[in-house]
Amino acid sequence: MKTRTYLLGLLVVLLAPGAVAQDIRGGEIHYSHVSGNTYDFEIHLDVMADSQTDRSSIQWNPGSEVPEMWLNGVEGESANGVKRWTYAARYTYPSPGSYVIQVVDSFRVAGIENIPQSQNTVVLLMAELTLSPVAGPNSAAVIQAWPGDISVQNNTVSHNAAAIDPDDDLLEYSLAAVTPGGVLPIGVSVDPQTGLLTMPVLPGRWTVVIRVDEIRNEQVIGSTFRELMIDMDALTAVAEIQTPRPKAFPNPATHSLRLEYEQGIRHYRIFNVSGQQLYTQNGNTQTAIDLDVSALSPGWYLLEVYDAGGERHTLQWVKQ
Repeated sequence: MKTRTYLLGLLVVLLAPGAVAQDIRGGEIHYSHVSGNTYDFEIHLDVMADSQTDRSSIQWNPGSEVPEMWLNGVEGESANGVKRWTYAARYTYPSPGSYVIQVVDSFRVAGIENIPQSQNTVVLLMAELTLSPVAGPNSAAVIQAWPGDISVQNNTVSHNAAAIDPDDDLLEYSLAAVTPGGVLPIGVSVDPQTGLLTMPVLPGRWTVVIRVDEIRNEQVIGSTFRELMIDMDALTAVAEIQTPRPKAFPNPATHSLRLEYEQGIRHYRIFNVSGQQLYTQNGNTQTAIDLDVSALSPGWYLLEVYDAGGERHTLQWVKQ
C-alpha cells in the first residue's frame, strides 16, 4: 500500500518584531472520521505557560491537490506550566491508503538535554492514518492526561499516557524516536499495555515521544504520537525533593569519575544508553569513591546510587 506524506508547515504570525521565543514544548495531532474519506483534524501545539508569542494562525498544506489554507487557532487550557494552542481543519483524502501527517515548527524550547542545540532543531509532530474500505472508518485514540500532568515520587518521574479509543480498537504503547537528531533519555520506559511512562530524575529538560498504536484485526490502522517535554528542575522544585544528592565529577569524564554523597554510598551501578548494566559494586557506606572509567566507550551513561538508607538516586554522565 502506497504511503503518502502531507506536511503541515507552521508559519508563526507575530504581533511585533522580536516577539518570537523558544517556547514550544511539544504537542500532538488528533483526527476523527466524518464520512467517507473526510476527516477532521485537531493540531495541538504545547508551549510554555508564560509564552507571549502570538500563534493565532498556522499555514497548512494538506497535499498538492489543494492550495495552502490558513487555520485559526484558539488558546485552550493552561495548567502545570503548559499552554495549549489548538487548530482545526477538515480534509477529504482522494483515495484509500496509508498517510503520514506532519507538523513542523522552528521554535523549540532551548536547553533540552537529549536534543543537541534544541533551540536550532525543529519540532516534528506526526500522526499515521490508514484509510481502508476493509478495516472501516477510524478515529484516533485520545490521550486523556494533560501534557503537564507529570509527577515525581521516590526519584521517579511518571506520566500516565493512557488513552481511550472511540472505535474500541486495541491500544499498544511504545516509545518513538525523538526526531530529528534526538536520543531517548537513559532509563525511560513506557508500559505497552497501560501507557504509564516512567524515567529516573535527571537534572534539566528532557523530551520523549509516546506512540499509541490502534490495532484492529491484528493490523495497525492508526498511530498517535505525543511529544512531551519534562522539565525536571521545575518538577523537583515543586515536589520539594531538592535534598542533598550524590555528585559525580568531572562530567564529562575521561579516566576517573569521582562519586560523592554525604549520606553514604551503599551500592552503585553503571548502565549504558541501552539500559545494559556494565558495572556494579558495593560502596560500604563510604562518602566518596573514585571509579575507573577508562575502559568504557565514549557516550552517555547512567549511574544508579543507593544511599545508606536504601534510597535510589540516578545521575547521568558522559564518557569522553
